Amino acid sequence: MEPLLIPVIIPEHIPGKQPDHELIGEKLDEILKKYFTGKEVVVRCIGSLDHPNISLDELTNKVLESGSDRYDNARAGVGYKDFIEQGRRVDF
Repeated sequence: MEPLLIPVIIPEHIPGKQPDHELIGEKLDEILKKYFTGKEVVVRCIGSLDHPNISLDELTNKVLESGSDRYDNARAGVGYKDFIEQGRRVDF
C-alpha cells in the first residue's frame, strides 16, 4: 500500500516561536476530516526535533522508504527512557 502524503501548510506557525496548538489542531482536524471521514485510520506523528542530525527531507525519505523513523538502532526512541526505568520492554 502506497502511503498517502498530505502536505500540511500552516503559515501562521513561525518556527522557533511557541506554536498556537489550538489553531494547529483545528487545521489538522480539517485535513483529517477532508481525507478520512468515514474511514478507519492510524496517524503517527514524527517530530523533526527528535532527529537533529538529519534534514527534514532526509527524515521524510527514510520514513517513506522504511515506514518508520527507526533508522538508527542505537538511538532510543522518544519516551523510551521512562519505559526502560519502569522495566517495560518497548521494542520486540
